[in-house]
Amino acid sequence: DIIKAIAGKHPLPPIPDNRGREALLNAVAYTLLQTRGFDSPLRITGPEAQLFHKLTSSRYQQSHGPYYEGQWYGFKQATLFYFTDMEDGVSLVLRDLANGAEAYAAKLYTFTQRVRASKNPIKTFVTGYALEGNTATVNGKRVPATDFLLSEVCGFHGDHISLKGGYIPYHYFFYAAKTYGARILKHREGGRGDVTIYSESQSVWAVNPQKGTRA
Repeated sequence: DIIKAIAGKHPLPPIPDNRGREALLNAVAYTLLQTRGFDSPLRITGPEAQLFHKLTSSRYQQSHGPYYEGQWYGFKQATLFYFTDMEDGVSLVLRDLANGAEAYAAKLYTFTQRVRASKNPIKTFVTGYALEGNTATVNGKRVPATDFLLSEVCGFHGDHISLKGGYIPYHYFFYAAKTYGARILKHREGGRGDVTIYSESQSVWAVNPQKGTRA
């Protein structure tokens, strides 16, 4: 059911029975590559998303990506990013970082530091922002914006993520989202332009979304 939800209207690629977390993530990465390709964000909801979260989080005590696919089914190295938000949706995207992640990491760290610079405990930011500039207007206030997706800025736990074994430290990402959560205030198709709130010090599970966008 998870693979069908990810494939959508595309024909299902041939995959074996999934046994365990690694096999599932391999199948997800392979399905994304065969049906949507790299850099095509996807968000699934409903029972399939809940099952994905259970199989990759609760059962295995791990709630974040990324997952680096090595040699499986003969397709090129890929990095699968995924994150479960507070609305029980799972955001996924497949990136090709086989040539290294230095520039990728530097750009991402610059963005997360801009978000952390806000004095507000509940911080607002925009992901998947395709327009020019690095800020966007939310409720009349300028907030940090990036073309990275939520699954990238929150979906990390610090790991070797590329063929060259590039390591990116935990603090480059919103790793605290695992504890305090990230809530999407406004959804956009494919995760492009999502307005999100996040905190490093308090839970956003029960936060009034409107308060999350105030100075």
